[in-house]
Amino acid sequence: MVEFALKDVTDNRLVYEYYPKGDEEKLPGVISVWIKKRDVVLDIAAEDDFVTFSISDEVNKLKDSIDEIFEELGMIPDSDDDWNFDTEGYDWYYYAEKIMQKLRDEMSQGRVLNRGILLD
Repeated sequence: MVEFALKDVTDNRLVYEYYPKGDEEKLPGVISVWIKKRDVVLDIAAEDDFVTFSISDEVNKLKDSIDEIFEELGMIPDSDDDWNFDTEGYDWYYYAEKIMQKLRDEMSQGRVLNRGILLD
């Protein structure tokens, strides 16, 4: 669970603080919503947030393992063109991303949230 609250509003920007597990004893994270740009960005990760990786990192490892098996069997490994899905990976902060997606969804509906709680 993660709690977030609107802390500052200007003509161009909404600033939210977020607390993983609702723990306000730890340092909060800061997320900005840039109104004119219609962009949501993580400014500072919360003390209790953590980096996680996309499934494509695991897919890349699996692809490499399969290619190694082909090579060991004396077969020609599949080329990257044979994999018909995106294997580019990226990482993100677990709790921040949940809030950022919620804020994007609300912004697309023309709504501004003052606070909220999202479950894992």
